[in-house]
Amino acid sequence: ISIAIGAAFIALYTAFRLQNKHSSLVVLTKLASAVVLGGAISGMHYTGMAAAHFAPHSVSLAGDATGLSHLTLAAIVAQVTFLVLIITLATSAFDSYFAIENAKLAASLQAANERLQGIAYYDHLTGLPSRLLLEDYLNNTISRAGRNRTLFACLFIDLNKFKPVNDTFGHRVGDELLVAVARRLQNCVRKEDIVARIGGDEFVVVLSKVVRESDVLAINEKILETIEQVFHIENHTIAISCSIGISLYPRDGESADILVAHADKAMYQVKPKGGPAVSK
Repeated sequence: ISIAIGAAFIALYTAFRLQNKHSSLVVLTKLASAVVLGGAISGMHYTGMAAAHFAPHSVSLAGDATGLSHLTLAAIVAQVTFLVLIITLATSAFDSYFAIENAKLAASLQAANERLQGIAYYDHLTGLPSRLLLEDYLNNTISRAGRNRTLFACLFIDLNKFKPVNDTFGHRVGDELLVAVARRLQNCVRKEDIVARIGGDEFVVVLSKVVRESDVLAINEKILETIEQVFHIENHTIAISCSIGISLYPRDGESADILVAHADKAMYQVKPKGGPAVSK
């Protein structure tokens, strides 16, 4: 009994710990655990047989009791054992097959989930964060700034006279212009900042760490100058500009929606002029 319990525990524990692993070494270890389990059965049997004592010249009556000869009984036991082994191997094969299929299904579901997250959180044209990811980023930035008592800025950017570009050169050129604008905006900010596209030709820049308002105005001027440089797209030379509204945390609001709304309002105050403005 001790041999059976001890060896079976070792074999089953090893197999259980390695059931979701599939390297060559793991396969060999699983085979070794199977051998240990077989050793438990054999060890219990032969230990029991070694401890058994039979009277001299005793004869087994198993065959007489069943009405079968010794050879027939042995053949039946062998066939049943072989059948059990075949069923066990088939069950193991099916289990392995379904485990692999489940792993493939889980991987495909994870990939699909990542694609859906990419669609939800990133703009398909420019690759910039979308409105949803911008909201999450703003909420995290607000929480961090509130704890550390620091400032950050929200810049609402709208391209001036973008519609005539689509009307004159077509939507394909307009799309490529948006991609080029997104690339320039990213080059104007730091790694810890974020540039998001929230609609047609509207972008939002969040400057996560601000010491003074003059720093924000300096980056604002840099964006204006960068966007005003001509774009060369499909043999077309395109010159555009942008209008920018700025809101500061916590002066202009303490929530993501309010900060974006104030920056949007400030942008529309200067939209006819085409220049920057700070939310009042």
